[in-house]
Amino acid sequence: MISNINHNISTYIRYSIYRECPKVKWEVKPRTIPDHELVYITGGKGKVIIEDKIYNAIDNALFYFHPNIEHAMSSNPKNPLRFYAIHFSYTYLDYKNDHWQIVDSDKLPLPYYSILPNKQIIVNYLKQIYSGYQKKDDYHNIHCNGLFSILLSNIYTVLFENSYHFGKGKKIDSIMSYINQNIDKKMNTSEIAARFNLSSDYLSTLFKKTTGETLMNYINRSKIKKAKEMMNENNMKIQEISEKLNFCDPYYFSKTFKRFEGINPSQYITKVSFYQEQKE
Repeated sequence: MISNINHNISTYIRYSIYRECPKVKWEVKPRTIPDHELVYITGGKGKVIIEDKIYNAIDNALFYFHPNIEHAMSSNPKNPLRFYAIHFSYTYLDYKNDHWQIVDSDKLPLPYYSILPNKQIIVNYLKQIYSGYQKKDDYHNIHCNGLFSILLSNIYTVLFENSYHFGKGKKIDSIMSYINQNIDKKMNTSEIAARFNLSSDYLSTLFKKTTGETLMNYINRSKIKKAKEMMNENNMKIQEISEKLNFCDPYYFSKTFKRFEGINPSQYITKVSFYQEQKE
């Protein structure tokens, strides 16, 4: 089974979702699907049934469903599930005698249920895939499929090859936690490297290799996520948000916001106001 990992894999994401289940009964009744699906639990509790075997759906749990395998899923209303799910198709390719060949396989070499300890790293890839999938254009499709291949490689390494350096993975987890806990502070590579007793160059290389994006990109993306939360919940001006999140000036904040969201902060606030008025 593991030998298949060595083949080149070409993936196609059919769709990507992030779901926060409601505080009422929620379930996916027994079904089979025509494609493959990965489900990664990021919070809450529930149950997953695969071929009549019951598994606990808990934080850090990864489920894999392949075509024609019956499965069901339910959420605990008192502690609703939160999870990412990716439906996809794939093919293995092998290069022999100067030609590419398709290698038949009806399922990936993955267990139906596993626990992945490096949660923030996995979630980081899933967030990028989900965000890119929403753009729905050729460029982002290529980008998402590439990220998904890297995600699979990380999962394979953790589960099978056992060569993932958990010390390094935990270090990156700690750094990502530090960034999110101090999102209102001004941060740069040198300051974070010193705090974690690393050189700036080593931190930059390790972070990019582990997460698939640069450290500063992750910091800025996390700040913009926080900015959106502030816009949704508080009646704050753009300049106030910029200052609160320690951007050097409102212009740089607006430029960064548009790079991640595709619209400027003013347009986003207008969009939020419109949706709030519609609800009322």
